[in-house]
Amino acid sequence: MSDETVITGEEEHTCPNLVPNSKWVQQAENPDNCPPCLLKPLAEFYLGALEDAKLDDQIKKLTDAWETENILTIAEAMDNIKDVVGEPLKKKLKGFDCSAQTIKLSAVED
Repeated sequence: MSDETVITGEEEHTCPNLVPNSKWVQQAENPDNCPPCLLKPLAEFYLGALEDAKLDDQIKKLTDAWETENILTIAEAMDNIKDVVGEPLKKKLKGFDCSAQTIKLSAVED
C-alpha cells in the first residue's frame, strides 16, 4: 500500500493506502466495503474515461475482460490499462480507484 497522487474531478490529491485493483477485489471479507460489488461501476467509469480518450484498444481489453465474468480478470485488466495510458489519464483512473477503495458502504446505507 502506498499514498498516491490522484485526480478526482479537476483536483489532485493524495490517496492513502491505494492498492492495485487485483489486490483490492480479493478483500471481499471487508465489512465496510464490498470490492466485487463496486467493480462494475468502477469499470464503467474506466470505460467512459477510455472512450473520452479514444483508446479503442484499451476499451477492447476491458470489455473482453468483462465478458469473462471473472472479478480478478477484470481487476487485472484495469491495473494493466493504468500501466499503458499516459500520466494524466493514469492519475484520473487512480482517482476512480481511490474513490471506490475508500468508500464505506455502511455509511452510504445509513
